[in-house]
Amino acid sequence: MLAELVRPSIDYVRHKRFRSGNFPSSLSNESDRLVHWCHGAPGVIHMLIMAYKCRLILHCFITATLSVHRRHTVCPLH
Repeated sequence: MLAELVRPSIDYVRHKRFRSGNFPSSLSNESDRLVHWCHGAPGVIHMLIMAYKCRLILHCFITATLSVHRRHTVCPLH
């Protein structure tokens, strides 16, 4: 039941992903220049982890994580 309610939102965000694996910092931003610690891939990773735990997605989580790693972005998780 919860997956049916949450999945459309996850799919929407997932389809906003850039080829690099990063995500826009806002819905209107089409630039893949920055990776913010709380927006873009680092901000989306937390949602993707929970979706993965619910077996909703995996590939999107991996590409977002790699996007952060490639850009050497610091992402505080506390």
